[in-house]
Amino acid sequence: LFKERNVEIPKEIAGCLLSGIISDTLILRSPTTTIIDKQAVDDLSKIIDIDYEEYGLDLLKSGTSLEGMTPSDVIHNDYKQYTINSNTFAIGQFYTMNFVDIEKNMNEYINELDEIAEHNNFDLVCLYVTDIIKSGSYILFNNKGKHYLETAYDVENIEQGHFIKDTISRKKDVVPVIMGIFES
Repeated sequence: LFKERNVEIPKEIAGCLLSGIISDTLILRSPTTTIIDKQAVDDLSKIIDIDYEEYGLDLLKSGTSLEGMTPSDVIHNDYKQYTINSNTFAIGQFYTMNFVDIEKNMNEYINELDEIAEHNNFDLVCLYVTDIIKSGSYILFNNKGKHYLETAYDVENIEQGHFIKDTISRKKDVVPVIMGIFES
């Protein structure tokens, strides 16, 4: 709108807009990133004279801290439920740059996923721990839902914390794969 109306963007506003786009597109790495996003980031970073990648990493690091969060908080941080035919499932997603912080308490996360599945009668409950730097996600899941993920990802005896490359966007990379197993 600023460009359409030929209005100069104040530095403070440019910083807010840049932060929003960087956060939403994971520093332009998400498959949901558009050409318009890339152009806007280029234009906005010139206005505030900043290296958007360096700034983006700092921004995302600040938003991926687990400090003070319980496993339930992490799972429900960005959590959605789905129903396909008679099957119900839920997917939580958390962005991190250090899976070790979650891995060291993995049993607590798995117990929480099992409880959510049991309490809500879900077939599958997953937490996709998305590593922005590695451009993929580690999957934690309720124990009874294991076979669904083995089918979805064609992995025999999938283990908790399995890493799936190029799995960043829940909307484009995760939900279609999971829906596919429940639709067939």
